[in-house]
Amino acid sequence: MAQLERLASYMWPTDAFPIASLNIRVQELASRLGLAVSDWEVDGLGPASGFGCRLPSGRVLLLEELELSVKYQGSTGPYLYLDAAEVAENEPEDLMIDILGALGLSDSDVRWVNTVGRQEAARLTSIVRAARSP
Repeated sequence: MAQLERLASYMWPTDAFPIASLNIRVQELASRLGLAVSDWEVDGLGPASGFGCRLPSGRVLLLEELELSVKYQGSTGPYLYLDAAEVAENEPEDLMIDILGALGLSDSDVRWVNTVGRQEAARLTSIVRAARSP
């Protein structure tokens, strides 16, 4: 497992896009990886905890676990977010191989993979890029 670079802040080139969720709590995973967990509030969704990191591949990953989702909706761990452009331009399976390898996890640690989000990510990416062009 390669070294991860923990990020204190980051601006998504397009926007954060959900790629998967895990069956392992964020605090346990962070402990395994030797990374600190941050806490914040998500408007309308309540307390969250997690961390952002740069994978050895260069991709930036956000792991976000919502306290109320765990408590009331049966969530078993954090959601994983990548930039929408990464999701639009890559197969979900390839992204998950990169993510799981970097985090030292296996397929059994994954609860859900967004296999249908590529079109929406591509649409979002094109909207953002068009808005930013002169």
